[in-house]
Amino acid sequence: RFSPFLHQFNIEVAIVRFERDARTHPLNPNLYEIEFRHGSFEWTVKRRYKHFAALSRAFILQKFRRFRREHLPGLPLRPETGVSVRRPAAINKRMRELERFLRKAVSYSGYRNTREMMNFLEVSPYSFVHDLGGKFKEGFVKKKGGSHRFPKLCRNCSNKCCYACTCGNWKKRWFVVKDSFIAYVCPKKGNLRGVFLFDHEFSVCHGFEQTGIHHGIRLRNTSRVLTLQAWSKRQAM
Repeated sequence: RFSPFLHQFNIEVAIVRFERDARTHPLNPNLYEIEFRHGSFEWTVKRRYKHFAALSRAFILQKFRRFRREHLPGLPLRPETGVSVRRPAAINKRMRELERFLRKAVSYSGYRNTREMMNFLEVSPYSFVHDLGGKFKEGFVKKKGGSHRFPKLCRNCSNKCCYACTCGNWKKRWFVVKDSFIAYVCPKKGNLRGVFLFDHEFSVCHGFEQTGIHHGIRLRNTSRVLTLQAWSKRQAM
């Protein structure tokens, strides 16, 4: 399997803080902010306990024959709802346990190079290419087809379809944000499908009121209008 990581550098991991929202996420109220460093590249992701648990299950289901002796530390057994933020020692212990699990996982290529781990880390073949700039936000979103500023006949509503129309062909794409552009990749084949430049007319808006789409994002530049749909409000922001 192709590895996008820099072989001469380790991946440093640190869970630095958390946010708690028991109203919208009663079962997984804690959102952990994780900082990574890989060579000269630094980036941050936010994950809930359920994401750690899904990663652990993926490792168990896959048979790593070459790495079967490298056991990972267990995840905390107590549910997130049972950890009181009024007890700093308890939440700090939980953060250290999650951090220890993640550090061990990224230290072995049998775990590090899996699709599940790269999705967790928000890593792709374009992440650590120095000529492309720094490491910023990456992840899956839905992209609406027909992003050029030339109206076409919409097959669904029989009108000329513009970027504001919610009809169209929506496809799952992996988006990569860089210093001067956004690239989107086909997740199945891994090939680059397009590049969106940050030119002098670049602008961005998000939210239902601005885009007409739940968790919608709209990007504009001189030649294109990209309409995207994130999986959650937090991802869209």
